[in-house]
Amino acid sequence: MLLGGFQKFSLIDYPGKVSAIVFTQGCNFRCRYCYNPELVDSRNTKHETRYNEEVILDFLRSRVGKLDAVVVTGGEPTIQTDLPEFIKKIKDLGFLVGLYTNGTNPQVLKKLFDERLIDYVSMDVKTRLSQSESGQPLAEITNNYQSVTGVKITDEDLSKIRESIALLKKSNIDYTIATTVVPGLVAIEDVEALASDIRGVKHFRLQPLVKTKEMLDNKYRAVEPYPIEELERLRHEIAHYFGRCEIRA
Repeated sequence: MLLGGFQKFSLIDYPGKVSAIVFTQGCNFRCRYCYNPELVDSRNTKHETRYNEEVILDFLRSRVGKLDAVVVTGGEPTIQTDLPEFIKKIKDLGFLVGLYTNGTNPQVLKKLFDERLIDYVSMDVKTRLSQSESGQPLAEITNNYQSVTGVKITDEDLSKIRESIALLKKSNIDYTIATTVVPGLVAIEDVEALASDIRGVKHFRLQPLVKTKEMLDNKYRAVEPYPIEELERLRHEIAHYFGRCEIRA
């Protein structure tokens, strides 16, 4: 495992549980507003020695009975070929396991489901996934996703993301679909279209832009997030599509 960081304690990353967080190194997206830019490049191994697998497992062994869960995030964890084996080691210690993913590797998600290795998933869906009612060309949809992620996006890529959503909806585990709303990049109408696309999802989370000292594209440090009142109006408009719909930074 390429590991870029470790947080020993969190009350917010696994719903209702006290967790630790493992950050994997490397991502297949380059999202403009990413606030963990040091985790994007798999060649950036400055944290790898400090946070190697055995160090993390040793710490977790010492916290059995004190922590409820371990969240694996990134970066993008599903690009790590030994992810299932790593998670199994955590599960064998008795912890619940949460996974944060962008949904681009449904075959990995299915394997984790089939082997009962994860208990919660939070999946980031960046923007709309299908044409609008006005007939927006499919090429514009891929271009929209490409604008957010900073990498080439094909129809096949979008199909994989839809497949991951379908897997979550059919699963028996707890999950959240999350979208970050960013002025000039992910518009209110994009989220409205996405909400219709993924209707029936158990839990949808709207996330305002979070500005940090270092972002992958630092011009987003100067972008003002949508006012909370506007996000609340959006939440009210789309809430009927979901079991639960919330706003959380």
